[in-house]
Amino acid sequence: MKRVVFLEPRKIQIEEVSKPKRKPKEALLRVHFVGICGSDLHTYQGTSPLVTYPVVPGHELCCEVIESDEKFSPGDHVVIEPLLSCGHCYPCKIGRYNCCEELKVLGVHTEGGMAEEIALPLKHLHRLPRGTDPSYAPLVETLSIGYHACNRGRVERGDNVLIIGAGPIGLGAALVAKERGAKVGIIDPLESRLQLAQELGIDFTFPVNGEMESRVISQFGCRPNVVLEAVGSPKTLEQSLEMVSAAGRVVFVGWTTQSPRWRPDFFLKRELDLMGSRNSCGIFPQVVDFYCRNLEKLKRLVTHRFKMKEIEEAMNFIDAYRAQTLKVIMEW
Repeated sequence: MKRVVFLEPRKIQIEEVSKPKRKPKEALLRVHFVGICGSDLHTYQGTSPLVTYPVVPGHELCCEVIESDEKFSPGDHVVIEPLLSCGHCYPCKIGRYNCCEELKVLGVHTEGGMAEEIALPLKHLHRLPRGTDPSYAPLVETLSIGYHACNRGRVERGDNVLIIGAGPIGLGAALVAKERGAKVGIIDPLESRLQLAQELGIDFTFPVNGEMESRVISQFGCRPNVVLEAVGSPKTLEQSLEMVSAAGRVVFVGWTTQSPRWRPDFFLKRELDLMGSRNSCGIFPQVVDFYCRNLEKLKRLVTHRFKMKEIEEAMNFIDAYRAQTLKVIMEW
């Protein structure tokens, strides 16, 4: 069978390898669709601090079951929860395996899903209802991140939620917050993404400029009580704390190794709840349901498709035209 290997930064190879053999409590899967994540782009660029080359990328997967001992039948379409946890550390013991102290992510720390076939433990598989379009299903993993962020921020009806960043994760979180009955605004420097947010029914959109904060307060009629940061830069992390109301909740979703600056008294005097949000935890069934109910809107997040044999072309395209792409899906 064929699989994709990132040999080193900007060097990709499609190689022939033996087909995998499943172990007990595993399923043998045929991979059909793979979403390209920002982490895959960082791997391609050589800017990921987590990857050791060579690596088989791919963690946003929709597959078809070939063989399975139990629970699944041949022909079932499944999406994959790509988190491999130790099961023994404190986070795992309290059910928060998404922040396991030894967490490994499929396609980042271990071989991923850019292969014609893979074998995975049954506990990582989640069935799509029959008749559901599987060709957009890599979005489920992306949606799970925004869904988990909304859970961390305790988003509910009546909240005023501001999301910084209208990429796939930010837009997904916005749709989740809207469904929960919140009033939702989103910030992004790209007019095309703000236009899409409006078309998806998001209440307010804000371009990045000097009047941004005053416009946010004017549109909501107050400062938002929940801010989700989905960019991952020191500036936007700082903005999230500046924008939120007193007694508000801030959730950091974006990933960066650079440190923002803020004064402790600015944080303390308003008694803010500040939370990190990593991946997702125990919510894939709910996210699959959300995907099925909102698929017509979610299709708008997929801007490009490539065949897997075009993987190098796809990565070069995303690298060169990042502003024009939201979610890219590869097909075997």
